[in-house]
Amino acid sequence: MENNKVREILDRVAVEDTSFQEKAAWREANRAWLDRSAKIAIAILSTLRSNRKESKAPATQKELAENLGISPQQINKIVRGQENLTLETISRLEQALSIRLVEFAHSYVTKTSYSMVKTEFTSWQKIEFSISKEMNSTAETVVYPPEAESGESNYAMAA
Repeated sequence: MENNKVREILDRVAVEDTSFQEKAAWREANRAWLDRSAKIAIAILSTLRSNRKESKAPATQKELAENLGISPQQINKIVRGQENLTLETISRLEQALSIRLVEFAHSYVTKTSYSMVKTEFTSWQKIEFSISKEMNSTAETVVYPPEAESGESNYAMAA
């Protein structure tokens, strides 16, 4: 009889824990950026380890945080691979560590988009297209406005 009383009390106060299922569903829904974030985290940690061996800065997460002007806790989130990084943060990390974290393989240009770019930007002084014959695709397309030649960094990637 006492077992039944205990069971009744537990049934009234016990709540089913679904947090694991919720976390698993969230991880599955966000798998693409979590995978990339994990790869970035590994690259950052490898670079910090390499910097320590070579006595280069930044060699620790704390030094990296100071270099970037953010908290060590934020760096810790990044290196755990659970932070959805902005392009600005990725760029700042690349500069601080002198490494490439994200690369884009190709910018594809079709005849239609080439005509659009050529027509829309005819007032610009220079349009450069670099075509890779080996891959039979466009390696990179950069459209430079006149301001770019005067020292400003306004340029458009055409795709």
